[in-house]
Amino acid sequence: MKNLLSKVFIEYLNEIQFEDKKIIEILKTKDSQFGDYTTNIAFKLSKFLQQKPLEIAKEIRKFILKNNNKKFKKVTVTEPGFVNLFLSNNYIVQNSMKFLDAKYKPEFSHLKKLKINYEYVSANPTGDLHIGHARNAIVGLVVVNVLKYIGHEVFTEYYINDGGNQMKVLAESVYFYYAKFMNIKSNLKKEDIGYHGPEIADFAKFLIAEKIVIEGKNEKEKINGLTKISGEHFLSTIKKMLLNLDLPKFDKWTSESQLLEEETSRIFDILKDKDNLYFKDGATWIKVQQFGDVKDRVLVKNDGTFTYMFADLANHVNKYNRGFDLMIDLWGKDHHGYEPRIQASLKSLGMGGKLQVDYISMVQIIENNEVVKMSKRAGTSLRIKDILNKMNKDILKYFLISKAKEQEMEIDVDMANQKDLSNPFFYIQYSNARINQLLNRYKNEVDEIKLLNSFSKLGNEEKEIELLKKMIEFEDVIISINNEREPSLLINYFRELAQVFNSYYSLHSIISSDKKLSKERINLIYALNNQFKTIFNLLGIKPINKI
Repeated sequence: MKNLLSKVFIEYLNEIQFEDKKIIEILKTKDSQFGDYTTNIAFKLSKFLQQKPLEIAKEIRKFILKNNNKKFKKVTVTEPGFVNLFLSNNYIVQNSMKFLDAKYKPEFSHLKKLKINYEYVSANPTGDLHIGHARNAIVGLVVVNVLKYIGHEVFTEYYINDGGNQMKVLAESVYFYYAKFMNIKSNLKKEDIGYHGPEIADFAKFLIAEKIVIEGKNEKEKINGLTKISGEHFLSTIKKMLLNLDLPKFDKWTSESQLLEEETSRIFDILKDKDNLYFKDGATWIKVQQFGDVKDRVLVKNDGTFTYMFADLANHVNKYNRGFDLMIDLWGKDHHGYEPRIQASLKSLGMGGKLQVDYISMVQIIENNEVVKMSKRAGTSLRIKDILNKMNKDILKYFLISKAKEQEMEIDVDMANQKDLSNPFFYIQYSNARINQLLNRYKNEVDEIKLLNSFSKLGNEEKEIELLKKMIEFEDVIISINNEREPSLLINYFRELAQVFNSYYSLHSIISSDKKLSKERINLIYALNNQFKTIFNLLGIKPINKI
């Protein structure tokens, strides 16, 4: 709706020959006495027009009423210069009922469509995915769905951290359990190994059961031989688990070790040409302080091995060279301090300006009123497959995006599994089932009544107009998610939409003695049902049509 209303002000700016349309800011009001929407555009034009904001606001009001009077019930001006817009009922009905077309979606023509690379899980292949990874996955899923819905070309990518020391640590962990179960003497001690999750021991048992031969003359060689086998096994497990969450396959799985082979020479050649490398204490350093980092960074350690930062830089150089307009990474909130060095490194290569990093916080699971303690290395992480044994995956999805992604969250398993209206997941599902029940109850009327294209009786009741207004906020929510990549905005909107519908339904009959009103209200329910379907689809949650 804000996009539609902004066109009114674009007309005014064109009238006064003011080119910067970015000054248009339309806000939904919290107090109905100031209309449905308000704007402070008069303040922003004050310097340009050399007038007081209040005088400009009055001129804008005159212009609107002269050129767009059908859209508004009234337009008011309040000191010191706000323009308040009261939408006409006809305009509200006209826009909300666009959902009568099951294929309807807003145009989003004002948004530039981008070629986007989005990397949003990228867990190390050193064990099973845990509940924190699930939050990354579901946040990413909804963001991708919304970006594609808007019309962006989105390319999803999973970065496989298979080039660092963690792969050796994984192999040692597997071998420790393998030797233990086979009664083979080993130099490894339990306190020395890095991973203790049940999946590590299970994989060792699998190797034994399948009689898979671990090549090598001694323990060191056998551990080296296990590195690739273990990495491939857990990567395969990760892929299966993501499919279990209904995630579409990633467009590209990028191997860190392969990237280092492909990009190393190119990166060093560019840095040398730009004179952005130097050597100190036997290590190779990159000049990034001059590009915004707090200090220069080591790319190659004095033992000749690459730092993690270099591998990460290679990943983003590879993306940049594939021609994306925007590269988005979803990182853990504890990585905030790491971003400046990557941004500065890309600037040093002449590749700055395309990377944006979003952050996400961890999840705690509450069960029997106690927090489930989690530590991947200690083997106490709550794995996705464990939590899916405790709750339906659609319920899990709902709660994983029910809070802003940077907020830490708790999921109470007992509450999440309650099948009553105290559970926000089931509240929405009950609302959806009620809508479908209504359409089924009046199936004959729905079949007989052609979808209307004009409405004269809708919107004359307070709760009805409130519902119609809530429906037209959908486009604004989608645009906000485009800007903020925040799926909780859609969950919050969905919950509010369901609440307003239920309040409306409790006060008003759909079918009454007024046949014209009955027809229009059936159309309203039909349109609302289509909107519910659209939102469920964007959330990746299956609707329950009968409860």
